[in-house]
Amino acid sequence: MLKINISAKKLHEIEKKLNQIHFKDFEIGSTLSFYFDRLYRGDFDNRFFRNFFNFGYYFIKSISTKKYKKDYQKSLFYFKSGLQRHHQAMEEAVLHNEDLEQKTLVIGPEHDCELSKGKVFYNSNLITLFKIIIFLSINIYKITAYFKPLNLNIKTRATLYIYLIIQLLKVNSLKMFIIEQPAIKLIGADFDRGVDSSLLFTVAKALGIKSFTLQHGVINPPVGYSPINASEIWVWGEMARLQLMELGVDENKIRKTGTSIVKEYEISNEIRQNTLETYKLYTGRTFVLALSSPNKLNDIKLIKLFVKAKKIFGEPSDNFLVKIHPARNISDYSWIEDQYNLHVLPQKIPHEDFLNIVDVLLAHTSGIATEALYHGKKVGILDVLDISPGNGLELNKYFNIPLLKSVTELINFLEIEKCALINDLVYYKTGEAAKVEITKNIQNLID
Repeated sequence: MLKINISAKKLHEIEKKLNQIHFKDFEIGSTLSFYFDRLYRGDFDNRFFRNFFNFGYYFIKSISTKKYKKDYQKSLFYFKSGLQRHHQAMEEAVLHNEDLEQKTLVIGPEHDCELSKGKVFYNSNLITLFKIIIFLSINIYKITAYFKPLNLNIKTRATLYIYLIIQLLKVNSLKMFIIEQPAIKLIGADFDRGVDSSLLFTVAKALGIKSFTLQHGVINPPVGYSPINASEIWVWGEMARLQLMELGVDENKIRKTGTSIVKEYEISNEIRQNTLETYKLYTGRTFVLALSSPNKLNDIKLIKLFVKAKKIFGEPSDNFLVKIHPARNISDYSWIEDQYNLHVLPQKIPHEDFLNIVDVLLAHTSGIATEALYHGKKVGILDVLDISPGNGLELNKYFNIPLLKSVTELINFLEIEKCALINDLVYYKTGEAAKVEITKNIQNLID
């Protein structure tokens, strides 16, 4: 994995410059949105030969995939990124009423959606590949000049070109599919800077189709949501609107709809006690450390601090638990129980159960911190790593949620009885009310 030493602002300027170069009608910078963010975050996959062989996979897939060039007669084309709780909740909002469900074509994970990604992204042929190579040959000096500030080595630069070629093959295939759908008036997704989802918005712009992306999680400046590839981003509330404007997003491209991901759960002592019994936990206080981005060295630092606090502050009846992000492979975290004797919560524990048992949540940067605050839980941000706390820093900025830089500060924080409360600055609407709002906005755009 590789990380570059360049500011996110400069990186996004390069992306914008690349958008001045067009293959057919496609802005090439936006097709690389995902990879620019990976470069900044330090998890860019620069294994050249592995990615080079993806060429072979692409064309094998093209041969084995049936061509789906029929007219589905739908008004909305929606991209679903995955099967996690937040992906499902956003899809439910888009398909909230029967009329809109009949008008929507969903593309997403195989065996879950009517249309899988393979049926629309893998229909370009060798002639298209030849045209892309000619295009790159003509524009190689200009593109290389734009890449120059990244100071990439030859291998990484070559890998980035491989990604670009594959993305252009896929976006060309997607355009052919959408042209066969004359009824489409709106394109949407739960993320507009994903490796595949970004291509929907490249095509939407090329064909002059309106588009939107939903805020799928908390904002961790300076990358993740901006620049916006869609016509609009529909956000949780005023806080997100302010954050995006600070990142340079035009306020006319931001619409407040609330979020269907967050729901109002009943929190009570009776439910808490029953839930503790269900998970065979102690009846004392429950402290939870939430881990987010997979980085074992950073996770170990957080775990060690958590264990030290447990030794100093914990009582025999207290629970000290670790929560893994639901998108991670829990088998990769067996070392937490083996080496540090901390119990890891079930990865798919229902949110209602989790929010009833947790008393204190500690995190570096985690979306669940905001949701825990919303339900009246005590939250502290562990600012002990060499990287920014991201969303934790934003919670400190907007709501004065404490940044804890040492075990001493953590212990002092745990002794404070009152917790900070967030207000409707974060969530304009939640649950069913947000679904109604999102549906109303979609219908106004397609009717």
